[in-house]
Amino acid sequence: MLDNTKWNASKLLRRVVAGLEAGSPFAQVNFYDKESFSRPGAADLLDRIAAENDAVITAIGD
Repeated sequence: MLDNTKWNASKLLRRVVAGLEAGSPFAQVNFYDKESFSRPGAADLLDRIAAENDAVITAIGD
C-alpha cells in the first residue's frame, strides 16, 4: 500500500486491506509513505516497493 500522504489516504488504504483480506488472505501487506502528495515518489522508494511486492495499491484519499 502506497500512501500519498493526503489526509484520508491511510484510512482508505487500511479499509481496502480489510476488505481484501476478508475475501482472500495475503501472506504480507506492506505500507509505504511518499514524502509529499504533491511530488512523485522518490526513485529509491519506488525501487524498494517494486523489489518487495507483487502488487501495489495507492490512494489519493481526498
